[in-house]
Amino acid sequence: MIDERVRKLFGDTVSEWIQSLPSDLDDIGVGLHAIVQTGRYGFELKNSELIEFIRKSIYVLLKHGAKPRHWGSPSKPDRDFELHYGNDTNEEIVEGVITDWLASGAGDLEWGDFWFALPGTIDD
Repeated sequence: MIDERVRKLFGDTVSEWIQSLPSDLDDIGVGLHAIVQTGRYGFELKNSELIEFIRKSIYVLLKHGAKPRHWGSPSKPDRDFELHYGNDTNEEIVEGVITDWLASGAGDLEWGDFWFALPGTIDD
């Protein structure tokens, strides 16, 4: 169980950090790159613990109405598109994004890859 792992720099726990994520949806959204980096470097999670952290983080965003997008980097705005997984249930989206991330090598991502935003946050 990773929920009470403490981030050394800030002193918050995994569960506290994940529960704070939806507040970032009011701005432009939350990128998977930030989730991966926080899990990997902030909480020093690896392998199955990192995947569990990512799964929980995405799920809380979806529960608050976020939808997955691929915005692409600011230098390639033509790469913007909505992502779809099966019937787009929360479970299918979470597992689809994780599967795509793992298939891409499970590395650190660029800004805009697998972004989660509220509908209407950006032009559709």
